[in-house]
Amino acid sequence: TGNGYSKEWPEEAKKRGLPNLNTTPLAAAHFNSSKAKALFSEMGIFSNEECDARAEVMFENYVTTLTIECDTLVSMVENAILPACLQDLAIYQTMPKL
Repeated sequence: TGNGYSKEWPEEAKKRGLPNLNTTPLAAAHFNSSKAKALFSEMGIFSNEECDARAEVMFENYVTTLTIECDTLVSMVENAILPACLQDLAIYQTMPKL
């Protein structure tokens, strides 16, 4: 059915002769392939240089998003998770050893 999120999709894509580009870097690289460039150029959509530029922007956006997500994770750990763990551990500080 074309549901790219189902477990069956990779096998279905293979049967149809379609690539299974399941990550952003794979999709961006495929967008900038020589086959895609030839198609875009032939149809007057993008020049080779425009494909290169768009792929670079795709990779930049991906890296920026990952950086933001990683920074957010570190902030959450430092500002919420670790303080909560320390507070919880303080409860057991005066307990005798088990």
